[in-house]
Amino acid sequence: DDDPVQLKLVRLILANAGYRVVTAADGREALRVARRERPDAILSDVLMPGLDGFDLCLAVRRDPDLAHIPVVLITSHYLEEEDRRLARRAGANEFLCRPTGYDRAPESIARSIEIGAPPLPGEDASALKAAHVHRLSEQLERQLAANAGISRRCSLQAAQLALMQGLCHSLAVRSDFESALGDILASCLDSAGISRGAVSIRSGRAAGIFHAVGLRGTDAARLEALLSAEGMPAEVAGATSHVAIPDERTPPAWGRALLDLLGVERALLVPLDAGGERIGFLVLASSTTDLRADDARQFAELLAGHISQAILFVRMISRLTLSEARYRGIVEATREGIWTFDEAGRTTFVNARMAAMLDLPLEQVQGMRVVDLLSEDDRAAAEHWLARNEAGASEAREFRIRRPDGSELFVLVSANPVLDEAGRYRGGLAVVSDLTEHKRIQAQLMMSDRMVSVGTLAAGVVHEINNPLTVAVGNLDLVWRTLSTRAAEGGLDPSLAEVLPELSDAREATQRIRQIVRDLRIFARTEVHETRVSVVESAR
Repeated sequence: DDDPVQLKLVRLILANAGYRVVTAADGREALRVARRERPDAILSDVLMPGLDGFDLCLAVRRDPDLAHIPVVLITSHYLEEEDRRLARRAGANEFLCRPTGYDRAPESIARSIEIGAPPLPGEDASALKAAHVHRLSEQLERQLAANAGISRRCSLQAAQLALMQGLCHSLAVRSDFESALGDILASCLDSAGISRGAVSIRSGRAAGIFHAVGLRGTDAARLEALLSAEGMPAEVAGATSHVAIPDERTPPAWGRALLDLLGVERALLVPLDAGGERIGFLVLASSTTDLRADDARQFAELLAGHISQAILFVRMISRLTLSEARYRGIVEATREGIWTFDEAGRTTFVNARMAAMLDLPLEQVQGMRVVDLLSEDDRAAAEHWLARNEAGASEAREFRIRRPDGSELFVLVSANPVLDEAGRYRGGLAVVSDLTEHKRIQAQLMMSDRMVSVGTLAAGVVHEINNPLTVAVGNLDLVWRTLSTRAAEGGLDPSLAEVLPELSDAREATQRIRQIVRDLRIFARTEVHETRVSVVESAR
């Protein structure tokens, strides 16, 4: 056998059956080995280069030293009854077909050894040779057709692999997905031997040509009209699988218009479905490739499936990107700090506001422990707070942030635990509010409240002092005026005249007290009432 794998397999089967086996890679080598080893039987493949199984069997029968050796032929390709007759005419004992022939080989060899070789063929050698050539020609044609099919399938597989690789690459590294998909589509169609193709994407009731290969701009515009909701027949628009054109299920006029536009005799339309939604069609056209063949149809459906998934994936990525940008904008625009940390308390994200509170660059905050960024006096409380967060508690606590310049920031940290799908703790999300200005205003309000209290007290004291002070001022002024008048008239007792200076000092003292009371009234923001004393002298 010229196939080393088959040769090794049969050798193991025969060895396990108790035979001593000598192998040969082709018919000519087999003749040399047989003349040297003189085997009890020969088992040979039929289809081999140089000297095939039929020729080997004839050569053995015509060799006087080997003619008695039985020959069993085995094949994977010569499977018709005419091949069996040719094997008998060439002098073969038995004719086995793979793969079942492997199991029957030991039994066939044993039976052939027991019966012995058939007699030398008596028919004309030229007739036998002609029959051999005829069967060989048919087999070679069959092999060529099979090889062509295999080659085509390999091309289609290569195109599919190129498609998947190109899509993965474009999704991973290329931002221009439309251009990438156009290049990939052209490459795949070229590999599959398909001359024209287009990807039509629905947008409402209109159809837009996403990509076109082998079509001019005006043809693409006409194709959009044929594939729109108004232009496409309902039986094509609602198809759940591929639609071959021409087809008796589709209106002939529409099918002919499509084929004339594409300039071909055959076309294939494959629905593009993504997420349970019909998003468009893949259109393939060829004048040389039979698009109705299974391999072409499978290629088209696979290509459509990959394109649908790629478009769906790109749309999902686009929505996620927009969503991420929207929420990132919200996070960055908020006046509150956003702080996330992992299960070990290490920072995983802070927004710009939080970084400004910490007075540290964003990249420097990454990986730092939350506790290490707080005031030393608050760290023990922060460790307990993190432990409570890990236990599932959502708490808000005040802490002080220690900044690089030594200043402290009073903040309120409201944290919630973050859990994964299995309910395991994966860290926390905290909203941080700057309380520093609030604390300052609060302190000012407290001082203001104290001053109001003092003012209220002062107003009360002024009121309590002012009443007796008014009496004292009035009486002192009355006495001083009376005594002064009498002293001027000379009718004042000398002992009383001696107290006039003391009365004058007392009057000045009471005026000073009155000024202090006025000042207290201003501090207490009470109305200042000027008290005037009127002295009425009575005639004596």
